[in-house]
Amino acid sequence: MRKLLLSIVLLAATLTATAQQWSDEEMAAANTAKDVEQLTLEEREVIKYLNLARLYPRKFADLEVANYYGGEKHGNPSMFSDNRLTLMAELYAMKPCGALVYEPALIAEARCLADEQSKNGEIGHQRHNCAKTHGGECCGYGYSRGSEIVVGLLIDDGVEGLGHRAICLDAGYGSVAVAIDNHPVFEYGAVLDFAWGDESASTTLRYLTLQDLDAGLQQQLYEKMTQGIAPEIKKIRPSGSTVTNVQTEMHRSSGRDGVKSVKTETRYHADGTKHIIETTTVMSLDGIPMSKTIETRIE
Repeated sequence: MRKLLLSIVLLAATLTATAQQWSDEEMAAANTAKDVEQLTLEEREVIKYLNLARLYPRKFADLEVANYYGGEKHGNPSMFSDNRLTLMAELYAMKPCGALVYEPALIAEARCLADEQSKNGEIGHQRHNCAKTHGGECCGYGYSRGSEIVVGLLIDDGVEGLGHRAICLDAGYGSVAVAIDNHPVFEYGAVLDFAWGDESASTTLRYLTLQDLDAGLQQQLYEKMTQGIAPEIKKIRPSGSTVTNVQTEMHRSSGRDGVKSVKTETRYHADGTKHIIETTTVMSLDGIPMSKTIETRIE
């Protein structure tokens, strides 16, 4: 596959720059749904963080993606993710695009699907009794906070073709409706339904796989996105190939000293290797966390 090259020298300057916090002006520009009473606070936060990524992609990479590992609650599944690395590259390379606004015409169908799945436990885009008029749709599971919903969709682990990332960063979309509901399997489910704005401005992703990146750029980005990882956890890059599947197992046991839960996430790579992340949490019988360890290995 043809490699798309960025200037290593120019990128190095970006990567070594000291990351700042979001300014009041940037937050105001992104918070286009702040006065929409039909949405909950976290649904409005989804739109805000989508817009931060679209308006300030490089800064979003530094502030929201570089140190995001997928959440301790889920065992930090994106810690060594190939997709997180390609997202960093995408955000550094893309031009800013317009902010999304709230789309009231789509809120009913977004809420309908979120409600259906809160009852039937399904995932994906199949609708049984809900209308379908949107131009694009993203569904995310396991997170309730707006920022984590957005970053999870942008990383898009386990999604062939990076469809969620492509929609979220497409300049052709102009508006979106968001619905967050409970989910019987993944605790939370979020539905984002998009409407076209200027469809002629539609854009495509540059970086779909690691093979689209120069090896030197890969290494720079990998160092950037693992700079906060403890030395005993940080390893040589587990695999240079795309993640094709992710499977998770959870085991719990209890005794007189407390409750131990072990979460094992197995990430299957296209080159045949398996990256296994095992998170062990020990809690007292009254629910007080006592210890947590994370082990990672390659098979």
